[in-house]
Amino acid sequence: MIQPDANETSRRSRSVLPLLIGLLFLSLFATIAVGVWHKTLFVETDAAFRDVLHAHAAASPATTSVVAGVTQLASERSLWAEFGAVMLILAAARKWRWTVVWTLAFGGYFLAKLLKVVIDRPRPTFLDPLPGMVQQSAAFPSGHAVGASIIFGMLAYFIAKSRPTFRLGAVVFAGWLILLIGSSRVYLGAHWFSDVVGGIAFGLGWMFICMAASEALKPVDKCVPPLQGDHRCNESVP
Repeated sequence: MIQPDANETSRRSRSVLPLLIGLLFLSLFATIAVGVWHKTLFVETDAAFRDVLHAHAAASPATTSVVAGVTQLASERSLWAEFGAVMLILAAARKWRWTVVWTLAFGGYFLAKLLKVVIDRPRPTFLDPLPGMVQQSAAFPSGHAVGASIIFGMLAYFIAKSRPTFRLGAVVFAGWLILLIGSSRVYLGAHWFSDVVGGIAFGLGWMFICMAASEALKPVDKCVPPLQGDHRCNESVP
């Protein structure tokens, strides 16, 4: 018979790994943030990406139009819509633990906005900026990269837990979207390369910590009382 204390140990172990991964990503973010602040990291890389991609974007209006559409998947308006839609679905399904975790995860986006104000890094500037790409807000970390990492990362987690057969596809698709949206910000000249790397690091770090919270809050499996020698336990909650 599976004892409740064994289930408790299993639950704790499931939360430790995502917590450690989350802290690792946040440490990477902190390292990048310090390097950006002191201008000791990504200086030449940022300039190279800015110049090469801007030249390509200016010479390829059709491609730029498509990329501009992709970047809208993680605009603030889209993130609010995606957050609200998933919140309604989770509430309708009575997934209260996931509803709380989803709200906590989305809060990371606003924490990143606060960090933008504190770090106050200027955005890339151009003599011939792309139409609609002149922005006055701070650059680091990229809000689009943070939002995409949190929203699509958590969606992949929910799908992986509720539909294990789709786990690999959900993770690959979420990763592809995050990279695509992050790359679009550099291509359009809205952010430095390091803004996007830092944004993804922060977003994934926050996402993994929320995953750890979800696993830690998962109810402990309880055994069915013995009946004629039958010691089966209830199925675990996703």
